[in-house]
Amino acid sequence: YASSFAAAAAERPELSMPSDDLLFGLAAGVSELICARLRAGDADRLPDLEDPLVAFALAVLEGASILRRPQGAS
Repeated sequence: YASSFAAAAAERPELSMPSDDLLFGLAAGVSELICARLRAGDADRLPDLEDPLVAFALAVLEGASILRRPQGAS
């Protein structure tokens, strides 16, 4: 995720890189969700996770940027 997020931040200066801990949490969350689906026998439904997982990654990227903005900045 770090290289993808760095590329996005290069294109959009208002974005800042999430911390390594946030990136780890994102990766671990994605892994856990996929493993849970596999354990449940839902491997055929894994493609259904694409949109929610992209939304999750974008929320982490954009949320990290909001959290790092100085107070009063918009």
